[in-house]
Amino acid sequence: MDATRRRRWWPCEFRISELWEFCKPLDNLHGCILGPPKAMIICHSNRYIFIHIHKTGGSSVEIALERSLQWQDVMLGSTSFGEQANRHFSQRFGITKHSSISDIYALRASTNLRTYQVLSVVRHPLHRAVSLFNFMAGIIEQIGLITKLTPSELRQRRASLSADHRQLSWPSSIAYLESEGNFDAFVHNPNLDRARAFCSQYSQLSINEKLVDKLTVLRTEELAGDRAKACLEAFTGASTPIPHANRSNKIMLKPDIVSNKARIALESRFLVDYNTFGYA
Repeated sequence: MDATRRRRWWPCEFRISELWEFCKPLDNLHGCILGPPKAMIICHSNRYIFIHIHKTGGSSVEIALERSLQWQDVMLGSTSFGEQANRHFSQRFGITKHSSISDIYALRASTNLRTYQVLSVVRHPLHRAVSLFNFMAGIIEQIGLITKLTPSELRQRRASLSADHRQLSWPSSIAYLESEGNFDAFVHNPNLDRARAFCSQYSQLSINEKLVDKLTVLRTEELAGDRAKACLEAFTGASTPIPHANRSNKIMLKPDIVSNKARIALESRFLVDYNTFGYA
């Protein structure tokens, strides 16, 4: 194969979002469940930190930010290299693609990092919980198709299957299986107490119960608007369109049909998010 054809086959300037589109046909290959990119970013070139909170639309913002990153910036997750870096940083430094700002400030370089701007995305707590529920429904359905097992059988054999399907070891997966597809049971399941995906958003952005300085928060509901575009342009110095990434493939539940019992439970659990981020 000549050099021209090689360049056409493997362009050297693939972006994360382009690689994800390229890899979509490989989803579920050999039992592997891939997913859209998720990452935490420490951007030294523009001096900001992006905190990726579960199920808030962070993947969309991360894809937008990726286009302006330079060689010295850190992205954990998203690409195969980023996933390798994620494992290394987790083992060596204790931070991952879903680390909180307190995790990052605990690094030895925290004195310098504390001068950086902090950016994150938050979401209505009810919608976020429903999104997590639907996301887990999709994960369990995919594993069921691969293993040819029902959710009940997956629940019974979860421990032995977790080596090949690590998603089954997630606290939120265990909660979903034990709830048997019932949202009320899901939000009350004790396994969610140890799930970072079900922590308050406030806790991911605070130190000693106080929001960090130099924090900019976007709400999922405004990502398509002018404020979000202007905000990302201020952080990157360039026009930065925001895609809509990481939609839940399985929609078992919509927020408007959630029971009053579940709503009250979520309002109690995430009261600080409701009050702080304008959802009260």
